[in-house]
Amino acid sequence: MNKNTVYGLIVIGALLFGYAWYTSHQRTKITRQQHIADSIRVADSLARAVSAQRADTAAFAAPANTTVAQKGGAGNPAAVGAAKGAKASNPTAAAAPQDALSRSAEGTEELFTVENDLAKYTFSNKGGRIASVELKKFNTFAGEPVVLFRPQSSSFNIGFSIDRGYNTEQIDTGTRFF
Repeated sequence: MNKNTVYGLIVIGALLFGYAWYTSHQRTKITRQQHIADSIRVADSLARAVSAQRADTAAFAAPANTTVAQKGGAGNPAAVGAAKGAKASNPTAAAAPQDALSRSAEGTEELFTVENDLAKYTFSNKGGRIASVELKKFNTFAGEPVVLFRPQSSSFNIGFSIDRGYNTEQIDTGTRFF
């Protein structure tokens, strides 16, 4: 090994060390920027959730204010008392709104059957799944029609989560009614 080979190896080593040092600092900068962006996104989603909650509250309060205005204005104490009584007796104003997702958790299971020359398909509204499939032209050794799967063993669930401000709701399609 001569002098030029040693210098070459030293330069290559310095380049590799410099590259590793530079990229590690870039990675920390990127991580810091991602942390700031994530914090801003969480703060924005919380602000949107609070503003949506305020809008829902304002939407429930609007019918009571309209009633007060129709009965003579907010300055009339009798009108205010009548409006408060009307609001208390109105069950829809006191009930919390339900979205389609929470309504889909309630119901009873119904089975729907579709048949053709070859097969009989049974669908369930619970989970929106195929409950069973029976082949008509094929028989088992016992002479019964071939059943590809039965309602007890057919499970095609999809699980996902929904971010709702401070809460993350876990959703399983196998427990929902479609």
